[in-house]
Amino acid sequence: MRGRNLKGGAPAAGLMATLQQMSGHRLGALDRTLYTLLQKKAYGGVFSDVTQGCNGSFGGVPICAAAGFDLSTGIGAVDGYRLGKAL
Repeated sequence: MRGRNLKGGAPAAGLMATLQQMSGHRLGALDRTLYTLLQKKAYGGVFSDVTQGCNGSFGGVPICAAAGFDLSTGIGAVDGYRLGKAL
């Protein structure tokens, strides 16, 4: 596969391993937990909303950051330490 589309895989796996170690238990799929934290606004700086910049395009349509969820940055940049504490 020559390393294509794998940029986020290794850092995400490392973060997951660290979070699991911090929590002391298996975390499983975090989708619901992350979005629950995001909706409660009680995440104390766990996520930083990225509101500027673009990640290329899809079918000629630019994929750009905006306030809130967007296809470019998802729910934002994560502070791994704060996320570990929140879990």
